[in-house]
Amino acid sequence: MVDKKRNYNIESLQNKSTKFLYQQTLNNKLNQNEFTDTEERYNYLKSYIHEAAKEALGEKEDNKGRKTISWDAEIEKERQNKKQLLLNWVSTKDYNEKVQHKMAQAKIRRTVTNHRNIFRDKKCLEIQLYLGSKKSSDSWKFIKNILPSNSGKSQLNKCRYMGKILLQNLVEDHKECLGKNEMFLEEGTGNIIEIDSDAVKHAIMRMKTRRAAGPGDILIELIKSGGQKLLEMITILHNKIINGEKVPEERKVAIITSIHMKGDKRKCGNYRVIAVTSTFSRIYGHIEAKLVE
Repeated sequence: MVDKKRNYNIESLQNKSTKFLYQQTLNNKLNQNEFTDTEERYNYLKSYIHEAAKEALGEKEDNKGRKTISWDAEIEKERQNKKQLLLNWVSTKDYNEKVQHKMAQAKIRRTVTNHRNIFRDKKCLEIQLYLGSKKSSDSWKFIKNILPSNSGKSQLNKCRYMGKILLQNLVEDHKECLGKNEMFLEEGTGNIIEIDSDAVKHAIMRMKTRRAAGPGDILIELIKSGGQKLLEMITILHNKIINGEKVPEERKVAIITSIHMKGDKRKCGNYRVIAVTSTFSRIYGHIEAKLVE
């Protein structure tokens, strides 16, 4: 059975104090060490990750209708006004009502564009603060060059140069996750394979954020920010599974979606299928892929 989707304030994890609160809340909850099987262990981790996320991050309101990052009460009020002007024009056929409706429509477009620009500038400032140090000025110049205001006229060579600087920054920030070849340790007794926590951490850090959670509804951001105690419990779970214990039922489930690619929508051959597995399954897949290598 697939859980109902939960919509946490994941963006708040960018705040250090919120991230620390989430880690502490989760650490206080993860205090059980004995489980009857891997199914119980998996459900235990999943339930307390959700509880900690709900307490520390909170849940977003349902985003229905046309509400987006650029949509607020001011724009919604203007939209209602535009709707009323449209009804007046349809009922009266008055040319002045039509003009007022068009003016209201143009006003909404200008307001939405202005809100998008403000949001973009805010995010650029966050990137600048995140990069920090002397290298932030070079990174900031690169970001400014690719903004829409320049209409894509930034020079290719300059983009390549700035791209190298950004790559160097990323490599330096994630040195601890790079260059580790001895990821798996095989014990001398039988065929038992022992995965260390560094291997699991490496697999987790390689996974992209802002991806669908799949069955279980555990976003990768919640695991990346979960702290050492969660990492150790996930490591134990994967060690038990990779050495032959039962795979939790939910990890065998995938959410399948068909996407139309081209041609007649009535023909099945014009669709491709995407299967989204749970986040825990994808972590396990990364670990297995590295083990096979």
